[in-house]
Amino acid sequence: MTQDVFGFRYAFVYRQGHAMELYKEDGLQVEALSSLQVRMLEANRIPRLLPLTIHEEDLQVKLVYALSATRMLSHLLKIEAFSVPQLAKLMYAVVCAIEESHNYMLLESNFVLKENFIYIGRDWSDVYLTYIPLEKQEEAVDVCQTIEKLLSKLIMYLSDENQTHMLSWQQTLYAQNQSIRGLKSALLQLMDESSAKWQQKEEEVGQIEVGLPKSYLKSVDLAHEPQAAQAAQPHSHKIELESSLSSNPSKSMTFTRLNTRTLWYTLALFLVCLALLWQQYVAHPSTSSLQLVTGATLLLGDIVFILLFRGLPTRGEKDSFKQSINQQKQANRIESPHLMGLPTNLAMALPASPAAMNMKQYYADLPNHTTLLRPSQSNATVVLGQSKPQPSGPRLEYICHGMNQSVLIQKELFTIGRKDDQVNVDLPLEEAGVSRIHAEIIRFGVTYQIRDAGSTNGTYLNDEQLVVYQGYPLKDGDCIRILRHEWRFRIADK
Repeated sequence: MTQDVFGFRYAFVYRQGHAMELYKEDGLQVEALSSLQVRMLEANRIPRLLPLTIHEEDLQVKLVYALSATRMLSHLLKIEAFSVPQLAKLMYAVVCAIEESHNYMLLESNFVLKENFIYIGRDWSDVYLTYIPLEKQEEAVDVCQTIEKLLSKLIMYLSDENQTHMLSWQQTLYAQNQSIRGLKSALLQLMDESSAKWQQKEEEVGQIEVGLPKSYLKSVDLAHEPQAAQAAQPHSHKIELESSLSSNPSKSMTFTRLNTRTLWYTLALFLVCLALLWQQYVAHPSTSSLQLVTGATLLLGDIVFILLFRGLPTRGEKDSFKQSINQQKQANRIESPHLMGLPTNLAMALPASPAAMNMKQYYADLPNHTTLLRPSQSNATVVLGQSKPQPSGPRLEYICHGMNQSVLIQKELFTIGRKDDQVNVDLPLEEAGVSRIHAEIIRFGVTYQIRDAGSTNGTYLNDEQLVVYQGYPLKDGDCIRILRHEWRFRIADK
């Protein structure tokens, strides 16, 4: 994937880490770069700017920006719920980065303020911008107008109600202020006003956002789902109890009192260790050794105090819980003797008694599942059930439970990712380690490309790991792999 920005082409590469590379097809000369700005970028770790490395080969220059531990803003907006406080934080960080660039002799017009060139770190205020140290721009750039265009695009990712409010706020803002400092003050005021209001609104619906990145393993909040917990299967009681024990370790921690003999041994061991510690201090007296010996004495004293007056800590409640679960399993197997010999999970999933089955209905439906062979066709192979025609056209083929399955690619942008209530992907995957938007398949006319959407664990094409955000052409029969999931890309009809 290569596009134009400021007369440059850009692509994503792997140079001991994921990076973005800017270059010119006819070659970029060193004279086109400002020597002063280049020295400032190389000599200082400028906050809120992507780290820049300049590579020169055969008198041709390439600008390489490190992207490690960041996510592209355009991809992040697809998977994260975007609110007014987050918009204010993001734009405030962008404006602060531009304003602080004056301290490093940088030019406002050399910032690339587009979604594909702005990267986010741990949260929405952790912003990294792309800066091109050009000596002179081919066209004059008004940074205030550029910020206004960026703000207008970001407002479109808000909800309809917030869009109307923010568009009117933007018009009022630019009617009054046309400077970086004025915009910074307005964003700071917006951030202060909206944060408390938005947080209160999110707390009411129980959907407080905590920033980026979000965990791949979603914890179950049983306090917010009492009805779902009651309507679950019988074995869900075990899951609920185990979750409560793991979330509150103090409830599962008990103490076993030591006998008298063990108590005397513990006390004697404490005195011996105490004597050895203070002997070291007497042999080598100093302030640091005194502090070290005193701290170790207090620590040993706390341990001995717990052992003498409380006992040895154990996880008794959790062990008793496991014993009760085993007893319940044994009781279920005794009550259902016809299930003896089956695996435990299968036995619990089956009905407790065969009397619950409607035998008349079973035999009435039996002809629908059985095909009688005529004597002349006794050796023939018969497929029971209705045969489904295999789909044709661009698709991903995979094997599930021994059967060939296909997923049609009917959109220009086909997304693959983790199944989530907030994100709608075309091919959902339920596995820890899959990002919410892990990879994308893009249609360009009659050709297709795949690219990794900044995932954590990577995407593989024919056993080669993809560089993030870089497009790779797909051919018929190519193998795509994400963790343990594997597909064959097919474009030809069968």
